[in-house]
Amino acid sequence: MNPMNNTLLPFYQEPLVTLTPIVAVSFFVIIGLLIGSFLNVVFHRLPLMIHDQWDEQARDFLDLPRGVQTPESLMKPQSQCPDCQHRIRAYENIPIISWLFLGRKRSHCKGAITARHPLVEALTALASAVVVMQLGVTVESMLVLIITFHLIAIGFIDYDHKIILDALVLPLLWLILLCSVVGFPLSPSESITGAAMGYLSLWGGLKAIRFGVKSMR
Repeated sequence: MNPMNNTLLPFYQEPLVTLTPIVAVSFFVIIGLLIGSFLNVVFHRLPLMIHDQWDEQARDFLDLPRGVQTPESLMKPQSQCPDCQHRIRAYENIPIISWLFLGRKRSHCKGAITARHPLVEALTALASAVVVMQLGVTVESMLVLIITFHLIAIGFIDYDHKIILDALVLPLLWLILLCSVVGFPLSPSESITGAAMGYLSLWGGLKAIRFGVKSMR
């Protein structure tokens, strides 16, 4: 008997549950839609939350009075229309379906709902389906999905605000470095080298841009 046939899979590639492929993919498509709906909130609120933190830190440093406005979080307050402040009810917030059912308009003020919302939901659903089809329902696939959702959030926020938030990057960095201890996705030395090279490339690019701007003055 070939001993290679008895080789055990790493624990992170062992199935967590036994599901048929169609059931697994369908379940994670639904999860992906819900995550996409939440990411639409993250795109809007997280940069505002970070700017509020920066404002508070600046006020503390300059010994100025703090603002009196209640800060937002990712969970509170309840989502509302940006134009008329109508609180969005649960049936108005079903991924993709509500957008179609409401005729791509807000229920109260009838303002247009951008197509980006359902596109983000469809993107996360598609990403979830692809990952589960390739890796199954395993610890590995869960980690890949977490990384994927973080990258989607980083990409859209960068596109909207031209900033890459440490609040998203640093947890992702530490997650990957910790996972590398068991060899996923790379060895510790490869992961640390990759993190260092990524940081140095961004830092070096910034320094080069600043030097170029100063040279042109």
